[in-house]
Amino acid sequence: MRALSTLGAALILVLATQAETLAQPPAGVAHVRPLLNVQSLGALQPFPYFIPNPNYYQYRAATAAESYARGLAAATYAQGQYNLLSAQARLIHADAYGQEIANHELAAQTYFAMRQANREARAAERGPRATQVDLVRFAAQAKPDRLSPSELSNAGKISWPMLLQAEEFAAFRAELEKVFAQRAAHRGIGLEDHVKASETAKVMLEVLKMYAGGVDPMDYVAARRFIESLAYEARQPIS
Repeated sequence: MRALSTLGAALILVLATQAETLAQPPAGVAHVRPLLNVQSLGALQPFPYFIPNPNYYQYRAATAAESYARGLAAATYAQGQYNLLSAQARLIHADAYGQEIANHELAAQTYFAMRQANREARAAERGPRATQVDLVRFAAQAKPDRLSPSELSNAGKISWPMLLQAEEFAAFRAELEKVFAQRAAHRGIGLEDHVKASETAKVMLEVLKMYAGGVDPMDYVAARRFIESLAYEARQPIS
């Protein structure tokens, strides 16, 4: 009986030693936290490396009435935000439209200012505007010289310059000599003869241009002035 008790005590000592050995973590292994019951989970603190999901801990309504009230509040807030953003958009649009009008006004002012500056610059280049007296003087200076009696007699006889005696001018000479003969006979010419003399003189000037490079310049200028003076004489009464 004593031997059995001694054997039992030895067995308990061995089991206790093994349990203590098993409770110690092996070398290189971190200490393992012992298992806890369900009631102790609420007292645990998160580990340092644990980052909780903020959406996971959001508040949730407890009743249907609370859910309805929260939804109504969210809809009211959204409507207010819409009205606010719409008002801001209208203000921005109005400001942009005002800037556009100002830009158009500035462009118009710039355009007319440039036109005014251009007119003033061109007027400065032209010098002072001619007066009525100046215009009369310019017109008198532009008139062809009157022919002398030796060039056009009162009887209507025309003394043609040498260059205009060429054969190419024969038909024109005959037409003008006829007009001036009528002018001498009737102390003037009618509208029909006046138009005829003017048109004949224009054609003679065009034909004369063909001689511009092949004759003496003085002869060419003299012939041109003679034709212009002859057309001018046809419009004047006999003195």
